[in-house]
Amino acid sequence: MKTLFLTVGGSHEPIVTSIERNRPDRIVFVCSPDSAVTVEGPGAVCGGNPRAGIKPDKPNILVQTGFSREECLIDIIDEFDDLNTCYRRVALLIEAEQRRDPTAEMVFDYTGGTKSMAVGLGAAAMEVEDAVVCVIKGLRTDLIKVQDGTQNIRLSRTGDAWVSRQLQNIERTLVARYDYSAGMEVSSSLFAVPNLSRDVEEKIQRLGTVCKAFDAWDKFDHATARRLLQLYRKDYHRYITFLDAVIAARSGLEAAPSEPEIPAPRGIGGFEVVEDLLMNAERRRAQGRYDDAVARLYRTFELFGQVLLWKKHGLLTGDLDTARLPEALRPGYAGGGNGKVQLALARTYDLLADLGTLPAYRDHRGNILNVLQVRNHSILAHGFAPISRSQYEQVDEVLGGFIRAHLPQGVPAPGQFPTQLFTPSL
Repeated sequence: MKTLFLTVGGSHEPIVTSIERNRPDRIVFVCSPDSAVTVEGPGAVCGGNPRAGIKPDKPNILVQTGFSREECLIDIIDEFDDLNTCYRRVALLIEAEQRRDPTAEMVFDYTGGTKSMAVGLGAAAMEVEDAVVCVIKGLRTDLIKVQDGTQNIRLSRTGDAWVSRQLQNIERTLVARYDYSAGMEVSSSLFAVPNLSRDVEEKIQRLGTVCKAFDAWDKFDHATARRLLQLYRKDYHRYITFLDAVIAARSGLEAAPSEPEIPAPRGIGGFEVVEDLLMNAERRRAQGRYDDAVARLYRTFELFGQVLLWKKHGLLTGDLDTARLPEALRPGYAGGGNGKVQLALARTYDLLADLGTLPAYRDHRGNILNVLQVRNHSILAHGFAPISRSQYEQVDEVLGGFIRAHLPQGVPAPGQFPTQLFTPSL
């Protein structure tokens, strides 16, 4: 079934041409009070030339096209020069017709009517997936109207415009809040829209691929993220450079031997994995997932201590070699009967302070232990209490602030993940 939407003005010829060429099963006429007469008025209501004093000499549009009143809907807009009113009215008509027949093909002819009626119809049509828009063209001898007998129909689909609008919506509502997974899924569904231009298909492909890359990165699948971002290296080269450093730092930690030798000082690299996890927590906060954000902040703080102990002293928190400690410190960190020493978070930082690597921890120890109770009472740790935004901000101020103040500078991060994927700033 095909439904034709028409804005109706003073000229009946383009309306009749559109109906005859489009051959709809149902017609929705969008009219002003005056133009509605040409659709169904009695007697001779079409034709003529009021400016020249020539009276109408043709019957209404329904009679001329052979349509019955039951096969159409005539909607009259009183405020026909108000664009917002015209747009909202047509949008409601479209919704009603979609409920009436969800499978109907929709064609929108904006040739007639006032400028506001035509623009309102066109704007509403852009919200319909793969709709057809129509305009009647012909020869003109003045600025008033197309000459009768020269009319031709010109059709185009709204697929490109509709998809472009959806892509913008994905950026504004999903990517803007770092929901790359949903952005990837929605963008992939847009390939089902037929007759898309190559340019629009490339935009869909780009959005889907980059969303998939940052979604993988967000889930710590760094290898997949790098492989996909490499396809758009020109726009995301600074992200890739930082990601390479994260991968290298992570590999170094994962390959740490159980009895490492104290590494020679190698500058300031290796802490990128800590900064990466810190930004991951910030994205959870942006989504309002405060329990998750605090859990990641806790892990970031724990990881910072682990990396610092390994990079500066060649010591592992999971199997501390007390023989490498200064003799005066060994009794305080002695292990149990099995001889294996595993440091919890607080003890890791106590050791870093005792070794002179992070003496500032002593001044912040009380505040740090206090805010850790927020995490401990979370359902993602040991309790059932949901974490509020203010509690997250408290934890971030203490834990996140401490990390930011003492994190050695490595490969610079390009900032938080992007919230615009078509116009990247990097």
